[in-house]
Amino acid sequence: MSLSYTAGGLLASRTDARAVETNYDHDVYGQVAATTTGSYPAVMRDHDPLGRLLSLTDREGATTTFAYDDRGLVTERTDPQGATVTHGYDGAGRRISTTDRNGDTVTTEYTATGKVARQEYADGTTVSYRYDAHDRLVEMTDPHGSMANSYDGAGRLIASTDANGHSVGYAYDAAGNLTELTYPDGRTVSYGYDALNRLRTVTDWAGRTTEYVYDPAGRLVLQLNANGSVVNYHYDTADRLTRLTHRRSDASVVWEQQFSLDGNGNRTQEVREAPLHPVSLEAGETPLSYNAERTRLQTAGGESFAYDAEGQLTDRSGTTLAFDPAHRLVGLGADTQYAYDGAGNRLAATRDGVTTQYIHDAAGNLIAEADAGGTITRHYVHGQGLIALIEGDTAYTYHFDALGSTVAITDADEAIVNAYSYRPYGRVVERSEAVPQPFTYVGQYGVMEEAAGLYYMRARYYDAEVGRFISEDPIGFEGGLNLYAYVGGNPIVGVDPEGTWVVNAVGGIIGGVAGGIGACLDGCNVKDALIGAGTGAAAGALSPLSVGRTVGATFARGAGLSSASNVVAQGISIGTDADQSFVQNFNALEVVGAGIGGGAASAITRPFGKTLAEQISAGVIGFGPSNAGTLIGRNVSSSFNAGK
Repeated sequence: MSLSYTAGGLLASRTDARAVETNYDHDVYGQVAATTTGSYPAVMRDHDPLGRLLSLTDREGATTTFAYDDRGLVTERTDPQGATVTHGYDGAGRRISTTDRNGDTVTTEYTATGKVARQEYADGTTVSYRYDAHDRLVEMTDPHGSMANSYDGAGRLIASTDANGHSVGYAYDAAGNLTELTYPDGRTVSYGYDALNRLRTVTDWAGRTTEYVYDPAGRLVLQLNANGSVVNYHYDTADRLTRLTHRRSDASVVWEQQFSLDGNGNRTQEVREAPLHPVSLEAGETPLSYNAERTRLQTAGGESFAYDAEGQLTDRSGTTLAFDPAHRLVGLGADTQYAYDGAGNRLAATRDGVTTQYIHDAAGNLIAEADAGGTITRHYVHGQGLIALIEGDTAYTYHFDALGSTVAITDADEAIVNAYSYRPYGRVVERSEAVPQPFTYVGQYGVMEEAAGLYYMRARYYDAEVGRFISEDPIGFEGGLNLYAYVGGNPIVGVDPEGTWVVNAVGGIIGGVAGGIGACLDGCNVKDALIGAGTGAAAGALSPLSVGRTVGATFARGAGLSSASNVVAQGISIGTDADQSFVQNFNALEVVGAGIGGGAASAITRPFGKTLAEQISAGVIGFGPSNAGTLIGRNVSSSFNAGK
């Protein structure tokens, strides 16, 4: 990559490794006024003398405008359709009200120390928070019940109980690594680490052990599954994955991918051996049409789409979708309903009258399912990503491709019981399934398949049939100019399991439950994010490029890419320049929720702007789980507190 600058030291152009040039024009205040990439139309920005963004016009000519109060806090954001989001603040600059484009208002109250104490939504529902003397969240009460947390003397979470009454326990070693996870029914999973605090073993209650082996460079090279199957990772000298192989103990192949890379690291060819291939690939085109501003999809082939003023999909060819005032999908057609707690965790789903309760650990991993009466029916085991599904005493092992999608599931005898094949954007085209289960496309990272081609990606739902999200990005333009786009149009290497930020999947593992929990609970200032609470920084104005809605489902859900494994933050996909602006303070549940995995293949799973990008490039990723999480967490906290 090459850069050029103006005489005044401003960035004038950037040419990437593919020789694509981006030019920057500046206004009289030195702010970027226009960004032009290749032959595409320019992205235009207008700033006031104080450097505040007044308007942003995308390449299609759609303009979003922003207004501020005397303190520089965003008070209004008007979208290209003319709908406005408004914000109100108290004397300390903390956001106390937000009225969205549907006219729904959420109000927020704070404790004396600046913690979020209570929120009330437009439908009258409330969420309240109670903290201990150390400002740690000990209770959250919402319409579904109460969530409670308890801590040890070192301030580490040792027990959490959700609104359905399911309790999860945690134990740690002296370095702060998670050593034991206790499920609500008393079953335990233990974790072992090497001298560098890298996850080495995961052992369930029946003694089934998964092992991880690293090379001298700290790269994961071997995963020994509990059923005897093995996973091998091969890299080139630039640490890029070149081959991923799943084999049985007799050396027969379950799945294999081999990649050819060009000099810039782009994949130019893939050769695979798979248990299931598409029978045929249909040729043809699907015509698409959009609204006048070209921001919302209206038709795709024979499908039609309708939205509310907030940009949420409300009808798809006669199938209705319902959202609550917190912008969470609560109804899909007449037969499916979803329930969430105050932090945005999905507590339950009712499909055709059958209710399934979901039980998560503090890192946001789904660890168990229960029936309507609360009886656990299925367990999931996580380590460096999702490892196994256990029903009764029967264990099944997951096998993922380089993108993190489930390609096979094997039983204790290493026989394939499930196999899947996908289109690039995630549509399942072939399925052989003896054991129905939800983790298919990008399932390694906790993404769950739903009906009608939808996938639950925490902050929002993704429609694989059209390759778009069904609602706007909660972080707004910080995630790119197209608020509905999935992975910036590059599903070959990109994943977005949180529904907010694109990361490049390189196939393998990084800090799932063990790294995620161990990292942030080791004294870092973002640990409240692990347990779905607001923090001291959770008050104030969003940057103008952010949508300005509460994104508790994203940031308060927990640390880590949840079950995300082997996702490496190789680049931040922010279409409006990562360092142009970023979230300065979060409102209510918009907590820092860093999501730090651990080990040699750890990753940041939330976009924290230039400061975090610099930490990534400086090599912070690669420390052990606790150290990496603590260091990055503190940098995040100091950056946010400084208002950068």
